[in-house]
Amino acid sequence: MWAPLADPQQGDLLVEGNTASFVASNPWALLRMIDQHLVADSTGAARKRLWLGFAVPQQREVSPGKSERGRVRLFLAMTLLGIDPKTQAEVTLSMPAKFPRSAPTD
Repeated sequence: MWAPLADPQQGDLLVEGNTASFVASNPWALLRMIDQHLVADSTGAARKRLWLGFAVPQQREVSPGKSERGRVRLFLAMTLLGIDPKTQAEVTLSMPAKFPRSAPTD
């Protein structure tokens, strides 16, 4: 059986037993996670769909004292939606060109 491994180069990867999670809990966490894991996808960009890619190292015991390592790539497609304040219609949001460092003041 394959089991996930911690990766010190991925600060947002949390491994507990057989579960691997990617965690972000700071200000603007969703935008930071998108920025860190965004996969370039021209067809998805045309539909304003964002593709996030996650790599999880894994290991399994082949025989006593001998293990094999690999890496799993997982993908998540998402679309960010908002409500137009005038029409109350659902609208697709675009990612900002530059990520904000604080909330708007207006």
